[in-house]
Amino acid sequence: MSRSSESAVGRARKRVRKDLAQSSPTVAAMTVPRLQGKVVLVTGASRGGGKGIALVLGEQGATVYVTGRSVRGEPTTLGRPGTIDDTAEELTARGGTGIAVRCDHTDDAQVETLFEQIRSDPHGHAFYEVVKNATNKLTEQMADDLRPHGIACVAVSPGFMRLERMDLTPKLAAKAESPEFPGRAIAALAADPNVLEKSGGVYTTPALAREYGFTDVDGKQQSAFWDEHWAGTWGA
Repeated sequence: MSRSSESAVGRARKRVRKDLAQSSPTVAAMTVPRLQGKVVLVTGASRGGGKGIALVLGEQGATVYVTGRSVRGEPTTLGRPGTIDDTAEELTARGGTGIAVRCDHTDDAQVETLFEQIRSDPHGHAFYEVVKNATNKLTEQMADDLRPHGIACVAVSPGFMRLERMDLTPKLAAKAESPEFPGRAIAALAADPNVLEKSGGVYTTPALAREYGFTDVDGKQQSAFWDEHWAGTWGA
């Protein structure tokens, strides 16, 4: 990277941190880089929840490998905006180190090559977060398999999110949470030295927000979706 590029990245980082710090005290607290020295893998990070999680982990100072199939200069999934290159650059501007790796996770050879690359990373061991829905049983089984190796497996259940591919009415958008809300949940878990105690569990974003004291980008710890979900009136 050239000196001029480094200066541009540095200025971008300062602007992002200043804007976040001015938004609310809780958001300002989230900008403290608690994950420096951590290496993270976030899959499906071109857009949506995967991108939101990757950005917050970068904001916390982590080295983040972002994977997906959408790359700059080629057609993207369903023609939607966003690539892993964009995500890597944005999270680097926020204070982390973004590394974009094109990977089809249905191809075992590509996955093995990816993990060989991560294992050779000088920063440390990977905290592996698969940004996909998984069953509670799978989470429990993986937790049992990984616990002897000191690796936690925790399922995080986000709510109704505002994503790029969704054409929401203002009313529905107001009920949704940002894709960075689960990102803040993952960042809090990754920074928790006792996270192994949670291994095998399934946690909602509001529950983790209350436990760790973070909020969504709008300052709320629970979106209207969850109010209606727990009341049984969502979609009624």
